[in-house]
Amino acid sequence: MIRLGELELDPAFTTVSERREWRDTSCLRTARVNGLAAGHADAQKREAWLDRVWAAAEGDGVSPVALSLRHGRVLWVRPVRLAREGHHRTPDGAFTLEFAAVDPREEAGTESVVPWPITTRDADTVLFSHGTAPAPLTISFTAGDDILWPSFSDGTRTLRYQGMMAAGQTLTLDGAARKVLLDELDVTAQCSGEFPGPLSGGELTLHYRDDLDSSHTGHAVVRWRDVWW
Repeated sequence: MIRLGELELDPAFTTVSERREWRDTSCLRTARVNGLAAGHADAQKREAWLDRVWAAAEGDGVSPVALSLRHGRVLWVRPVRLAREGHHRTPDGAFTLEFAAVDPREEAGTESVVPWPITTRDADTVLFSHGTAPAPLTISFTAGDDILWPSFSDGTRTLRYQGMMAAGQTLTLDGAARKVLLDELDVTAQCSGEFPGPLSGGELTLHYRDDLDSSHTGHAVVRWRDVWW
């Protein structure tokens, strides 16, 4: 089912064409959606349906619109051209919607969430992605007791917080924003190394380490959205 915002478009009466154009190192992705308001009993209902399609395509006029062409995936777009023909020109009522993608990659409609209990100084967890493009990770770690110099690594890139966490405090590594927060406080400047990830197609093992004098107890949660070219 094709979805535009919260509106579902019947594939029996809707066609989609996509285009990708590479310019230097950037990709311009566009989508064209053609459809009919067929299946509605009378002209008034067909016009009302076209109004709903138009409103969904425009969105709020500020934020990107969610266009779902494949199950479980979302392409964020902005309208470039919207056209409609009422029943006086086309018996079923027709529409043509042209969009430009804000980002040429599709992302998963739902977030992947992996809980990760920390009970030792050397703790690992394995992540798996079905995507084909790099997906940044968000790691949230809540200390069970005093923690010194916690670090997270993917085996190649390691980010270490050079400080102490008290019981109940949460350290958040935001791979997309490239920021680290201790509760609500930005502590990026107190960290060294590189953010672990991104996750791209297949497995990735994350490693947790901390200081010998730490309690080695806490609970982490890893979040990301699979991404496809």
